[in-house]
Amino acid sequence: MGISSNSAYTIPFPETPPKSYEWLPDELLFDSSQRLALERPTEVVTFDHFCYTDKETKPTATVFTILTPFRILSGEEAEIISYATRELRAFATRAGDRIENCYAQWLLSSR
Repeated sequence: MGISSNSAYTIPFPETPPKSYEWLPDELLFDSSQRLALERPTEVVTFDHFCYTDKETKPTATVFTILTPFRILSGEEAEIISYATRELRAFATRAGDRIENCYAQWLLSSR
């Protein structure tokens, strides 16, 4: 099963970055040959494991329900993303009393 594309449903990719976009100081370019460390999940659980019928699951987008954790990024790329995230904190704004703020506070307090 591969990724298929239907241009009738694809929005055009922007030709220029937003006016407010600026590169971070020392921002590195993404190089997939060095930054990705794709691994397959060791276990895939499908709907039939939970006794659903084909009729019930046919309208769903996927046949699997649970995957074991699997690696996507190299350790180096995880560090780069962590660095970029810390650099972007200076531009953060409050979103009011939304759930994301509650999660962010929990995440920061758990360190």
